[in-house]
This record gives sequence, structure tokens and C-alpha cells, in this order.
Amino acid sequence: AQKAAAELARRCGRVVVVGEAGHPEVEGLVAHAREAGGHVVVVAEPDDLPASLEAPVGIVVQTTQTREALDAVVAALAERGIEADVKNTICFATRQRQESAAALADEVDAIVVIGGRNSSNTTRLADICALSCARTHHVEAPDELDPAWFAGCESVGVTAGASTPEDQIAAIVERLEAL
Repeated sequence: AQKAAAELARRCGRVVVVGEAGHPEVEGLVAHAREAGGHVVVVAEPDDLPASLEAPVGIVVQTTQTREALDAVVAALAERGIEADVKNTICFATRQRQESAAALADEVDAIVVIGGRNSSNTTRLADICALSCARTHHVEAPDELDPAWFAGCESVGVTAGASTPEDQIAAIVERLEAL
């Protein structure tokens, strides 16, 4: 993604980074694009795009972002008549995990997303699950599970962020099964 940011900066001059401002990965993308001479803007959504942005524009994306976030920014630029040079740098494994979590959330009465609240990846999984399942709960530890969350549920799904340790997942699943 950093190479793509630098390449777009050299080729287009202006780079839009779709991601979370201040996130370490995004800061790295910004630094690489600026080192290559680019003017860089970080946006989380289309409304963040500056009105003064003109073509040519390159777009690079934080690897844990959703395809929908990227597509929304590309579409907003297209509405302005700007055809951006897009480098889709969303991680394949991340995309698969997001798609699997969304599919699971569609099938269950409640879903538990396990992982750090400061993890961009895990927080995004929780957001994706919440779109389909109103009973989405993001937890880091077994003692956070509230039995009331699962009252009347016939099925409960579990997913976890990419960097969530197996022992953390196992402990939460064990507690969940005991409820």
C-alpha cells in the first residue's frame, strides 16, 4: 500500500487516502505519498473530500477498510467528473473476514465480535455485523458478556479480529457456551 501511495503521488500529484486519520497505517501511507511529492488528503467518507480537489487524483485505501467505503469515495469523485486512479489496497484476508462476518451476522440472532476496541480491524468487523444484526456485541474479555444480551436467542455467532489471540477467543467462547 505504501508503494502504491508513492506511485500515485508521482503519477497524479494528488492522493486521497481512504482510511482513519491518525491510524498508524494511514500515517505511513501519507508519509510515503508526501515523500514522493504528493498532496495528500485523508478521508473516512465522501463528505470528507475537499471541494477544491481537482483531477488528476489517485486513491489508495487503508488495508482494513471496507470495499463499500472505497466505492463511496470513488463514486463521489465521479459525480464531480473526476475519474480517479484507484489502487485497491484492501487486504484480501481482511475482505474475506469482513464478508464472512457479514454473512454470519445475517444468519444469527446475536453475534459476538472478539478483539481489542482499539483495533481498527475488529471495530470495523463489529460495525459490519451491526448492519445486519442489531444484537452485535464487541468484547475483549469473557467477563464482559452479559447473559441478557442473548435472552430469546436461538443462535449466536462469534467472529474475531485478525490479531485476536486464540486463547482470548477460546476463553470468551467457553464463557459464552456456559451462559
